Amino acid sequence: MPALSELVSVRTRYRRAVNLSTDSHDARALDDILVTPLVAHALERLLTNLESPQGERSFMIFGPYGAGKSTFALFINALFSMGAHKESQAYAALRKTSPELAARFLPLCATKRPWFCVPLTARRSPIGQIILEGLQEALGQLPDDAERQAVSRRLETSLRHAGWRDSAAVLDLVEAVRKLALARERSGFLLIVDEAGKSLEYALQDKAGGDVYLFQMLAEHAKRVPDAPMLFLTVQHQHFDGYTELSNTILRHEWAKVQDRFEPLSFNEQLASGLNTLGQILQYPHPLPNPLLATILLEAQALLEAGVELPAGMTAAEFTQICQRAWPLHPSVILVLPLLFRRLAQNERSLFSYLASQEPHGFQEHCRRNLETDNGFVRLHDIADYLLTNMTATLVQRPAARILLETLENGDNELTPLQSQTLRTVGLLNVLGPGSPIKATQRILAASLPQSRDVPETLQGLRRREKLTFRQMDKTFRLWEGGSIDIEVLLQKARKQLRCEGPAFLELVREHVPTRPLVARKHCLQSGAYRFFDLEYALSATDFVPPKKGRTSCEAGRILILLPMNDQEQLEKEALQATLQEPSLVVAIPYQLDMLRQPAIELACLRWVAKQTPALRGDRRALREYSLLLTDCERRIRQNADLLLDPRPAPRGNACRWFWQGSQQPVRHPADVTRLLSQVCDSQYPCAPRIRNELVARPALSSAGTAARNILLKRMLTHAAQENLGIDGFPPERSMYESVLRGTGLHRPAEDGLWTLCEPAEGSNLYAVWQALEHEIYATPGECIPLPRIFQKLASPPYGVPEGLLPILLLAFYLCRTSELFLYREGSFLTHLDEAGVELMQRRPDLFGISGVRLEGERRALVVRYAAGLHVAATVPAVVSRLYAAIRQLPPLTQQTSKLNPRRGKALRDRFRTARSPERLLFEELPEAFGLPSLLAGGEERQEAAAFAAAMRESMGELMDFAPRTRARCRDVFLHACGLPSGDSGWHGFVERAEFLARRIRRGAITPVLERASRAESNEDHRLEGVLGIVYGRAFERWNDTDVVAFVDAAQGMGEQFRRAWEDYGSAFLNSEEQKHKERIRAQLAAKLAEIQADTSPRVMAEALRELLRDVESDHIRESKE
Repeated sequence: MPALSELVSVRTRYRRAVNLSTDSHDARALDDILVTPLVAHALERLLTNLESPQGERSFMIFGPYGAGKSTFALFINALFSMGAHKESQAYAALRKTSPELAARFLPLCATKRPWFCVPLTARRSPIGQIILEGLQEALGQLPDDAERQAVSRRLETSLRHAGWRDSAAVLDLVEAVRKLALARERSGFLLIVDEAGKSLEYALQDKAGGDVYLFQMLAEHAKRVPDAPMLFLTVQHQHFDGYTELSNTILRHEWAKVQDRFEPLSFNEQLASGLNTLGQILQYPHPLPNPLLATILLEAQALLEAGVELPAGMTAAEFTQICQRAWPLHPSVILVLPLLFRRLAQNERSLFSYLASQEPHGFQEHCRRNLETDNGFVRLHDIADYLLTNMTATLVQRPAARILLETLENGDNELTPLQSQTLRTVGLLNVLGPGSPIKATQRILAASLPQSRDVPETLQGLRRREKLTFRQMDKTFRLWEGGSIDIEVLLQKARKQLRCEGPAFLELVREHVPTRPLVARKHCLQSGAYRFFDLEYALSATDFVPPKKGRTSCEAGRILILLPMNDQEQLEKEALQATLQEPSLVVAIPYQLDMLRQPAIELACLRWVAKQTPALRGDRRALREYSLLLTDCERRIRQNADLLLDPRPAPRGNACRWFWQGSQQPVRHPADVTRLLSQVCDSQYPCAPRIRNELVARPALSSAGTAARNILLKRMLTHAAQENLGIDGFPPERSMYESVLRGTGLHRPAEDGLWTLCEPAEGSNLYAVWQALEHEIYATPGECIPLPRIFQKLASPPYGVPEGLLPILLLAFYLCRTSELFLYREGSFLTHLDEAGVELMQRRPDLFGISGVRLEGERRALVVRYAAGLHVAATVPAVVSRLYAAIRQLPPLTQQTSKLNPRRGKALRDRFRTARSPERLLFEELPEAFGLPSLLAGGEERQEAAAFAAAMRESMGELMDFAPRTRARCRDVFLHACGLPSGDSGWHGFVERAEFLARRIRRGAITPVLERASRAESNEDHRLEGVLGIVYGRAFERWNDTDVVAFVDAAQGMGEQFRRAWEDYGSAFLNSEEQKHKERIRAQLAAKLAEIQADTSPRVMAEALRELLRDVESDHIRESKE
């Protein structure tokens, strides 16, 4: 008999791992390349975006180790670098597997104009350095001329002087190479960074040299290059933020912003795809013998009849074809091999290493056997031997594998070959755990082992020897672990204790069966708003309680699942009636509950066992078995819960019937369910805006989304006159702006060339929402509406505005109507909305409210009239703010007096003190205070507006004049007490006398009054207030009505002292006329003395003048007596 190696071999393509940088130069690197469904899907995503001018240009390819990411990157590099050339292996493979994709690729990359590709494999170094090195190497693709040499020198200089530390400089060099490539007839520019996670890990350690911001700059640059497409691909094992899980909040936020610039492209093969790949790895130099093919077919059919689970979407015929292409792998091995290596190590990479390596018990060693031994099959126990021999370190970390190791060490020599093979097979299936397509049932084990007829007896013998244990719940065998607690006995006891019928079963389902919401996908895609339906289980539709008001925008309705435990006809009548009464209610009636009943009951029994068995925590074996049972039970419940609502007939579905709006709906396929839910949403939200932006059109924003929205709101406030609100580049806030403001026409250029925020046109995307805002805010003029109330209305039907959009739309509405709208914070009018207020409003809308009054008719005329007089903008806030400032600057005497007219000045002052709403103050409270009707009723011009204007003028005049009039009255009282006339002339006389007396009197109570009156002042009112304050003993600006009354007595006392002082010293006082006469006489005397002085000594002249002065004074005294 021939050796297996003569009949089968592994294709060379799968013998080693991929290194993008080196393999991109290897002509044979893509030998036997397979364009798997995952590769085709990923390429289709790239092509779709490239075909759209607004499509993404930067992609983050992520997935587990060995998922084929690097191979995909190598394939993309080869495809774009050679284009549709006849010698391109990549294009040939694509055309063979997917002609449609090949046809779409052709216009993007013609034969004579391929792309310029820069394939990089990152390492733990700065990403800028790696990119510059890659650009330098990639330049070799272009003709060696002066321009290339110039760019090359720039790259060398930058590398030599660590120029990669400047991200902007790196970006400039990328652009220089890109333009050089375009000038050399290249159709596009492709930059691929494989193993990008290594550079990201380096960036966490060296935050200066490993600038992760360069990723963001490159992604933004790729998006906006105008002349030719640029693709930027990173290949890594997880998202950007996955590398910063243990970092601080600021760093995680920054990396999340970088991640938002990339379109995620998940790379993780489904099990069915993995099996298809497995069927293409092996090759046969000659067709397999027909008897062998028949044997393979029988083995596969036996396995299928035993009850194995095929991957979703795979038929039995497809599975048997794969089995015949993957011989000598046994059908049971084919089913578990991709899943096994995915869980234990590095996915397909370890699978391929098993097939290609020369390790003990490996595939290559097995191929040295001949065909006669068991038809050459590699069975499950052979895989177990390979793992136990070569991957012990990995297996000991898994409890089930550790038990297998211990079981084989303790008595493996005493077992028969079949017993040993059975133990290894059961142990391997135990290692796979929940989710495995193969269970260790008796029938499946018999179909997987070589001596199938002897397997039942072998299993019983191993149970008797306490090598295996049997689980009644799922009819599977497990390796015996020892321990004192028998889980199966406890479960049997639980089944007897628990009642699981009627209401008890309903409670069991509600407690243990997950109610994962169902999403209205079509509606979500069309409207951009995420909406779902909550599930609720019930026995009767009469138990349904309509939802309360206050649901979020994403809560579209509810699906009531009526468990068919009662009369089906009665349930149908209830469903028709309930859906007729509640338009957001959908009722589902499953045909039967068998697929859900058993796992739900088993789950309840497991929970009962855990609650009733405290010793379970101390028994590791029992606890492990319990955990495995619990995990498997929960998995089956999740699977069967979806099957419960499947409208297809058994066995693929459950013939579930669906009801809405009082009738049964034509739902025959799961896709029809999502269409029905979208139809419900369309009817519930006919006025919903259609804004497709996943960053902001959602009920709750991410941290990056919140930060971007905050920037956008501030830009709306400060840069509304600029195009794009002055946002440079394409940061997240630019995406929000394009979708919410520019795309809807809310921000557009005005006639003067400046940009402005505008109201939506009738029939536009946001017109209905705008109308709702108008109705809610203007419904009761002047009433402050809390923002949460407005937001709740817009989030509810028929609008359904996502909560993330609400602050943007409200601010746009407010900025369009600042003359009519008024914001309040914690009940107080907000005179000016600044950036801090905008930020707080989006974080705490509950602190804010808004009111509005339409400025029309008499109200507009009134505001315009006052605005002109006060020199402010013609808005209510501006007018009221200026009036309020004027009243607030009134002196305390005016602020506190009760002497004002209660229908004029006092009314105006007091209403401003208590006002909380500017529009109510101006149009309702003040008119009522003046005895006039409210102006909030609106309408045409009325006489009340003119009367109100007159009353305002009179009241403001009274307020402004009160303190000056009181001051003048107190002045006259004091002057009268001083013996002087009232009025300004009397006051000037008092000042002159005070200046005269101040030079002669240095003590006494009158001295401070004299000094204050004689002090130089530019403002006579300040001099007067100072004197009045000293006379009374309290500063005039602090007086009140009581002080004004008490001042009379103080003025009389001080006036008496002034009169006495004047009597003592006033005789020498010369008034202003006398002063002038004195100056003339003095000048004449001085002239005479000058004539005499030449012939007379000063002593003689002085004595003569003294005698003359005594004579003049004697004459004055004598005349006074006469």
